[in-house]
Amino acid sequence: MENTNILYSISIELALRIIDYCIDKNLTNNMNVLLNQLIKSGTSVGANIREAKRAYSKEQFKYKLSIALGEAEETKFWLELLNEKGFMSNEVFDIIYSKCSHCIGIIVNTLKKMDQTN
Repeated sequence: MENTNILYSISIELALRIIDYCIDKNLTNNMNVLLNQLIKSGTSVGANIREAKRAYSKEQFKYKLSIALGEAEETKFWLELLNEKGFMSNEVFDIIYSKCSHCIGIIVNTLKKMDQTN
């Protein structure tokens, strides 16, 4: 799928922005838990997309993309919590959130197209 390379690039940008944000923060015990969750889910999106690119079957490709979709949705949840609690500026939130939403849109469209071709 041609969208996979674009999706992978966007997921890398997403992960890097999340890592940069988390490194820049002065960690407190309460916030550390949220940031750890954000890093885990935000970097997992790209890892699962990369695995999907190397899938040996269409089913495995769809499965890995579905996992990436779940991780992207979880990432949006952690971003929303951090933003609501004032741990994240609206500007940073908007940039990272839009990258995440972009990934979700491509994944959903790719999965829909695959379902239509079956």
